[in-house]
Order: sequence, then C-alpha cells, then structure tokens
Amino acid sequence: MDSNGSNLKKENGRQHTSHSGSFNIIEAGKGELSVIGNMRIKGIFGGKLNVTGTLIIDINGKFTGELKATDLIVHGQLVGTITISDTTTFHGTSRFSGSLTAMHIDISEGSVINGRRIADRIIQKGESKNQIALNLD
Repeated sequence: MDSNGSNLKKENGRQHTSHSGSFNIIEAGKGELSVIGNMRIKGIFGGKLNVTGTLIIDINGKFTGELKATDLIVHGQLVGTITISDTTTFHGTSRFSGSLTAMHIDISEGSVINGRRIADRIIQKGESKNQIALNLD
C-alpha cells in the first residue's frame, strides 16, 4: 500500500491500482493501468488507461493513448482514443486531439479541441440515453 492508501501491483508488465476513497495520483509514467476509483494525472502519462470513476487531468498534466473512464475532467492536454461512459468536461486551459465518445460533453471557452467523429450520429440536446461523439472535421 502506498502513502495515498492505494494498492499497487504489477502483473505481466501491467500495473494495476485499486483504491476506494479520494484520488490516486500519477506524477508521470507509461504503460497499461486499471484503476477502481478516481484518478488525477499531474504529469505526463502515456499508454492504456481504464478508470472506473473520475479522471482529472491537471493543468500541467498530459495523457496520450487509449482511455476509458466513467467521467473525465480536462484542464491539461489529452491526445488519443477516448471513451467516456458519462460526462467529459473540457475547461478553458484544455487541449484535445483525437477521437472522443461520451454521453455528455461540456466544452468551456478557451478550450482547443481537434477531434473526429466515432459514433453513428450526433445526439441532439435532451437525448441523454444515447451517446454523442465529438465531430469537428
């Protein structure tokens, strides 16, 4: 167990974290990581990340790779193939490039978004039972 109360283990080159409580924090790294609970990226992380909870990318944080999470809050940089089962929020300092699928997307003024469509259609406001996709081609 680390100082944040997280249980970390490596298995076949993969690092798995399970945590129930506040946020697991990544300063930097790369690889494949699965997290049960919430996570915050403060530095640079690349690879494959699966978060059963909320992922926050801090203003100085950067994620590059394949991401799956329940909720996503972006203040920093995000590059890759992103699948969010509920809400994605891009704050004014965020930068995104890649493909994104999410149930809800909230984009603040100042965000730089360069995305492509990966779902069958764009869902109109009020159709929350279906997924929407970012399509800025």
